[in-house]
Order: sequence, then C-alpha cells, then structure tokens
Amino acid sequence: MKLGNILLKENKKDLKICDFGLAARLTDDKPERDTLCGTPNYICPEIINKQNYGKKVDIWSFGCILYSMVTGSPPFETSSIQETLRSVKEGCI
Repeated sequence: MKLGNILLKENKKDLKICDFGLAARLTDDKPERDTLCGTPNYICPEIINKQNYGKKVDIWSFGCILYSMVTGSPPFETSSIQETLRSVKEGCI
C-alpha cells in the first residue's frame, strides 16, 4: 500500500483502495511471503532485508500513509532510492 493507492471520491467523504497488482492472499498453508516488492517510501524493513513477512507489512505501510497525510511527505523520503531504503532499514526519519 502507498498513498497513491488511495482514491478520494468527488464528495470527499468516500475513498477507494486501488491497484492490487502485487497483492497476495495469505493462507494458513502459507502465512508469509518472501517476494521483494514495494515502493521505497512505504516498504518495511523485513522486505528490504529479504526476510519472510506477513500481514504486518500492511500495518507498516498504513503507518507510512498516515505519516504522509499528516506531514505532507513520506517518513523516510530522501533524494535517492538507495538512501531511502537505508533510512527505512535504520529507522531514521
């Protein structure tokens, strides 16, 4: 999830979540994934570190979305993708 996946309708009361292109359904048989994917400003450290991850990554992304909505910019944004990923891994805002 990222801020760009949230669409606000014209009435400014309703919103929709879009673009489930990389979404995956987690099951009891496979409660975790190991795919390297995501937008640098919203990706969690587990994905960057190539660790298995589950539903908690969506909570991380949602936190980044809320931060972006309050401050006007993503929490780990820097001038380069590599620096942004390093900031996420180190937890530097």
